[in-house]
Amino acid sequence: SNGMTMRAETAEAFTRMYNDMLKDGVTSCNVISAYRSYSYQQYLVDSKVEQRMANGMSYQSAYNQVTVSTAPAGASEHQLGLALDLSTSSNSSQNFAKTAAGKWIAQHGWKYGFIRRYDGSKSSLTGIINEAWHFRYVGVPHAQIMVENNWCMEEYITYLQKNGSYTLSNEETTYCVYWTQDESATYKNMIDI
Repeated sequence: SNGMTMRAETAEAFTRMYNDMLKDGVTSCNVISAYRSYSYQQYLVDSKVEQRMANGMSYQSAYNQVTVSTAPAGASEHQLGLALDLSTSSNSSQNFAKTAAGKWIAQHGWKYGFIRRYDGSKSSLTGIINEAWHFRYVGVPHAQIMVENNWCMEEYITYLQKNGSYTLSNEETTYCVYWTQDESATYKNMIDI
């Protein structure tokens, strides 16, 4: 991953996924962005806004255009250490989905807890444009639930808020995912909250 910083569980899952991609013959997949600090995220937004303003846009128009693809500081998933931008070269591209790595991750990424976070068909829900390169670690079973239902994260969270829980059974385990705002709540055989 070229020395990128990310949360331990994200790095562990990506390493397993990457090694399995290599075993399947996919040889080109680079992490081009992972954890970003608040100040670096602010720098990215500011520099993109300044570029557009230099070409004649008003600040508000430039800011609005930039923030559909680059989240403002404090709102970027990269600041969580859970998001990865992947590429087969040194920059992000919509073509990533058409590469061997992009196709492999689309088919298998959920098994490692990764979702493609910003699908263009869900932009009205996410507020972000299509980003074929942006993946988020959400863990299993969450990734499996979202992929099986063709849900973006916003749809998954809305489902849980409305219904209270979701049960998923696979060959190994039955998962019961609960929605709660009470972190002191207790559940039978709870693994994580």
